[in-house]
Amino acid sequence: ADNGNSGSVLKGYYLLDNDIDVSSSWTFAPAWTKAFSGGFDGNGHTVSYSPTQCGIFGSVCFGTIRNTTFNDKNYEGAKTKSIIGKELYKSTVENCNFVCTGTTNPSLVVESANKGVIAYGKCVDTNFTNCLFDYSGVKVIALLCTAGGCTGNVFTNSKFICDQYMFIATTQTPAAEQCKTIGTGLTIEGTLVPID
Repeated sequence: ADNGNSGSVLKGYYLLDNDIDVSSSWTFAPAWTKAFSGGFDGNGHTVSYSPTQCGIFGSVCFGTIRNTTFNDKNYEGAKTKSIIGKELYKSTVENCNFVCTGTTNPSLVVESANKGVIAYGKCVDTNFTNCLFDYSGVKVIALLCTAGGCTGNVFTNSKFICDQYMFIATTQTPAAEQCKTIGTGLTIEGTLVPID
C-alpha cells in the first residue's frame, strides 16, 4: 500500500488483513507535513509499534481509525513518542485498544519534550468511542497530548487504565478540570498525581 510518500494528503480506505509488527522507522504517513484523511480499519488485528515522533499516521485530519489494537512496545514517559501522530483533528477513533506491553515506567516529570500517549501536538474535536487505553501498572504523563490545544474531544464508553497519571488532555490544564470538560464517557482507573 502507498504509505504516504507522495502528495500532502493520504486518503482512501485501508483494511488490515493480519497482525503486523512494524519497525520504529516505519509510518503510514511519514511526516508531520502529511495528513491522513482516509479510513483505516484494523479488522480486529493488532499493530505492534515502537512509537516515533511522527506516529503511525503523521497527522490525522477528518480521518477514521477503527477496529484496531495498537500495541505500544516502548512507553518512555517524558521521552515517549505518540502512537497516532502529531495531531488529531475532527477525526473518529472507534473500537480501538491502545495497550502498553513495554515500558521503562519512568517518573512522572513534566518536561518540554513530553508527548501524549495518543498525539504530540494537538487533539481537537475528535470522537473516541468504545476505546480502551490499557496502560496497566504504568505511570502516564498525558493520555491525549501535551504540546498544544486539546479541546472539543468526546469520549463514549471508553476506559483509561494506568497506575498513575498527571493529565488526560494537555499539560496546560490540570487533569481534574479536563475531566469536567471532556465529559463522563471516559472511565479512569488510576491515581491522579497533581502537578507540583
